[in-house]
Formats: sequence, structure tokens, C-alpha cells
Amino acid sequence: MGKDFERALKHELQEKLAENDFAIELIPEFIGQGSKMAVEEAINKLIGYHRVDAVTGVLSNQVAMEIAEKFEKHHIPFLLNNIGEHVPNPRRFN
Repeated sequence: MGKDFERALKHELQEKLAENDFAIELIPEFIGQGSKMAVEEAINKLIGYHRVDAVTGVLSNQVAMEIAEKFEKHHIPFLLNNIGEHVPNPRRFN
């Protein structure tokens, strides 16, 4: 994720969660060009090893739609930052 996005996300989350005394930790995971295989490997690591509460990243809508079931299965929110090639069908995302 870009540094500006990371700073803004941290700022907003810390502001919203400060009253509940939660800490924010961002765990970056490199996905190269964002192929489905690279994204799935990263998600498996984030969910299985790091046991994250939410995932965000920049990737194509096509890959996002192909991996959406994984987030639904694990009940983990995914904040998609698409690369703008088309508007996805909202029914494909939970």
C-alpha cells in the first residue's frame, strides 16, 4: 500500500479506536504484480500465521472477486483499493 494511504489509514483508525484503548499494527505483505496466486499466498499468511482482524490492499477487481470467498469464509473484512480498470459487481462482494 502507498505511504499516503498507510498514514491516512493509521490516523483514522487510531482516532476511532483510541477511546477503546486498541492498538493498530499494520503488517505489509508484498504481492508483486498482484497475481491471484501471489495474493492468495499473502492472504493465507496474513490469516493463518498473523491472524489479522482485517486486510486492505491495492489490486485488480478481477483478483479481488476471485478471492472474495476467502474473506467471507473467515469473516474478515477486506478494504479493497482497486486499480480502477472497471466497476465491480457489488453482489460479488459480501
